[in-house]
Amino acid sequence: MRALSISFSLAVATALACAGGSGSGPATGTDASLASLSVSAGTLTPAFSADTTAYELLLSASTLTFRVTPTASDPGVHGLTVAQDGHAAMPTASGTVSQALTVPATGTSTVAIVVTAANGTTTRTYTLAVSSAGADASLSRLTATAGSLSPVFAPGTAAYKLFVPQGTGATKVVPTARDAGVHGITVAQDGGSAAPVGSGAASQDLTVPASGTSTVAVVVTAEDGVTTRRYTLTLSAVPLPDLCGTSAPISAADTTPGFPSEPIIPATCAVLEANIGINASNGLPSVDPTVTPADTARIQAALDACTSGSVKLQKNSTDGARVAFVSGPLTLKSNVTLWVDQGVTLFASQRPRDYDKTPGNATCAVSNTKSSGGCKALITAAGTTDAGVMGSGIIDGLGGEPMAGGSTSWWDFATVENEAGRSFSNPRLIDVAGSHGFTLYDLTLHNSPKFHVGLESDPFLVWGVTILTPSRTTNSLGNPLTADAATNTDGIDPSNAGNGHIVYSTISTGDDQIALKCGGFHMGNAADTGAACRNITIAHNHFGTGHGMSIGSETNGGKYDGTGLGLDGLHVYDLSIDGLVPSGAGNSNLNGIRIKSDPSRGGIVRNATYQDVCMRGLANPILLLPTYGGNTTGTAIPTFDGITIRNVRHVSCSGTATYLRTTLAGFDASHVSGVALDNAVVEGPPSPTVIAGNASITLGPGPVSFASSISGTNVTVTNAITASDPPNPCLGKFVAIH
Repeated sequence: MRALSISFSLAVATALACAGGSGSGPATGTDASLASLSVSAGTLTPAFSADTTAYELLLSASTLTFRVTPTASDPGVHGLTVAQDGHAAMPTASGTVSQALTVPATGTSTVAIVVTAANGTTTRTYTLAVSSAGADASLSRLTATAGSLSPVFAPGTAAYKLFVPQGTGATKVVPTARDAGVHGITVAQDGGSAAPVGSGAASQDLTVPASGTSTVAVVVTAEDGVTTRRYTLTLSAVPLPDLCGTSAPISAADTTPGFPSEPIIPATCAVLEANIGINASNGLPSVDPTVTPADTARIQAALDACTSGSVKLQKNSTDGARVAFVSGPLTLKSNVTLWVDQGVTLFASQRPRDYDKTPGNATCAVSNTKSSGGCKALITAAGTTDAGVMGSGIIDGLGGEPMAGGSTSWWDFATVENEAGRSFSNPRLIDVAGSHGFTLYDLTLHNSPKFHVGLESDPFLVWGVTILTPSRTTNSLGNPLTADAATNTDGIDPSNAGNGHIVYSTISTGDDQIALKCGGFHMGNAADTGAACRNITIAHNHFGTGHGMSIGSETNGGKYDGTGLGLDGLHVYDLSIDGLVPSGAGNSNLNGIRIKSDPSRGGIVRNATYQDVCMRGLANPILLLPTYGGNTTGTAIPTFDGITIRNVRHVSCSGTATYLRTTLAGFDASHVSGVALDNAVVEGPPSPTVIAGNASITLGPGPVSFASSISGTNVTVTNAITASDPPNPCLGKFVAIH
C-alpha cells in the first residue's frame, strides 16, 4: 500500500466593512465557499459538503494525472486558484477544470483550492490529500489449518494442491495479503458464494471431500478496488501418514514460475550393445573389473564421433543376459549425451592406474595427494555446453569392491587415510567443470569411490536421479558394507555453480546428500565478483541416510579474508530427510539442514530458504556451525545471514540418535548469524536442546516449538509469533528408500 496521510489547512480571514461608522453589518460578497467540487478520477472522501474543507482522494495506480472542477457558491467571487504541493497557484474560473495535477507514485500530495470572496479579502481553502491506491493483489502467505500445499506457497504461483489427511471433515485457509490495505479477500468452494475473510484470518470451513477433489478459490482485490488475483487450491484427502513408517509419495506438478520442464533424451547418434552379463549372486559384472576394462575405447570413440545427440548403451538385442558395460574414464563434449538405457549397468574399472591424471604418474588412490585432485572421474565434462548423462540405467562405481592388486576397496583406502590425517585421492563418478547447461536425468548411481557428482555448471538440471550407496550389504569378499564406511561419498555437490535445479531425486549415501561447495569464483572466473554459488533450487527430493542438506564447508567465494560471497540464493523445499535408513553412523553424522564452514575457508552465505522440510531420527535436525573445522584458524571468517527455516518439522522414532540438538551459531560478535524461524517444530525424545550463540533470531509468524530454549552469548531474539499454525503434517514425505 502506498502511504496515505491527511493534510489540511483552513484559513478564513473575514474583513467586515463598517458603514457610517456605526457598524451597519458585514459588506456584501463575503461568501468564499464552494457549491461543488468534482474530480476527473476517483471519489472524494468524505462526500463533498460546502462546510467540509479537508478531503482524501485515492486514485488507482494506473492514473497518472487528474483535474479538479471547483464551482463557487457566489458566482461573483473575486477568484479561485488551484495549487499542488506549494507550487504556484493557477487561476481557475468557477465551474471550469483546473490544470493537470500529478498523482504521486508514493506518499501523499496536497492540492489546495483557495476561494477569494467578492470582497477580495475573505478566503477559504479546501485541501485534497491525494495518494495512489496500491494495485498489489498478491498474498504473502497462504496456509491451511489442516493439510499442506503443493508446491510450497510462493506469491507468484497461483495454482496449488491442498492435501488433507483422510478423516478430516473440514479445513480452513488463512490468506495473508502482501499489502495490508487491500480492498478485500474472499474464499469460495466449488463455485459457491464467496465469503469475505480478513487478511491473516481463517476462512469459513471448507469441506474435505471423502473422494475426488474440491476446488477452492481465494480472490484478492487490491486497494485500488479494480486489480484482482485468484489463487486456486485443489483440495483432496490423502491417507494419514505414519511418521515412523513409510508412505507413498504425493506428487503434484510444480507451477512455480521458472521451474524447468522434464528433460527429453536427445536423438541417438550411436547405439552400443552390451557384451557383459551380471552375476545373479552378487550383482557384479561377469568379467573381472580389475583387469583391462572392456568397453572404454568403443564408448569413447562413439562419444567423440557424435556431433550432436546421444550415445545409447543398451542391452544386447540377441542375448538378453548381456546387460553390462565396464569402462575406465570417459570424456563428454558439447551437445553430446551419454544415455544409459533401462536395464543396463555401466560399471567402473577397479584399476587405480586407469584414473591417473597423467599416464605413468601414479596419483590416484595414493597417499598424500591433493584430495580428489589426483584422479580422473569415470565421466568428465569440462568446458562443455548442453552435455549430459541420462537414461533409466545404473552407473556403479564399485567403491566397496577390492581394487586391482589386493583386497582393499576404494572406501577402505579412504578410511585409513582419513583416520591417519593424510590427504588422498579417489575418483568421482561424474565430474562437471566450467560447463553450461549440463543435465543429469533419470539415472541411478551406486557406490562411487568418492563424490558421486561434482557439478560446476551454470545453468544445470538434475531431475529424477537416485543415489543409493552402498547398494549391497556385503562386498564380493563377504565384508559388510555400511553407509558410514563409504567415506566421502557425497551425493551431488554443486560447486561454484548457479541457476540450477536438483528435483524429484532420491539420495542416500555415506556423506552429504547434497553439499553446495562455494569456495572458488563463480564458474572459476576470477573476474566475476558475484556469489560463487547462486540461484539454486532443490525441490521435491527424498533423502535417506547421509550427513545433511549442506552448504560448505567451503564458503569463501575465492577470497580468504572473510569478504568472499560464497552463496547468494538457495531455495530448498518439499524435502524429507530420513535418519531411520540404516547407516552405521553416529550422532555427528545424522544431520538435517546444515550450514558448515570455518575460518580457513569461510565467507558470506546469505538468502537461503528451507521450506516444507520433514525429518526424522536425526541427532542434528538444524545445524548452523561456523566452526566446523574445530580449532581451525584463519582470517576467512564465515558469516551466515538471511537464513529462513519455514514449515519444518522433525519427529523422533526408534533410531540410533542419542541426542536431539538444534544449533544456531555465529562465529563471534562481529560475524552474527541471522536466522528466521517460522513454524519450526522439533519433537523428541530425546529431549530437544538448543545451542545458540552470536545469532540474531526472528521467530514467527508461525510457532517455534523450541522458542523458550533459545538463549546464549550475544543472542537476540525477536518474537513475532502471531499465528497458531499446526505442524507440517509431512504427508507423503517418508517413502521407502531402496
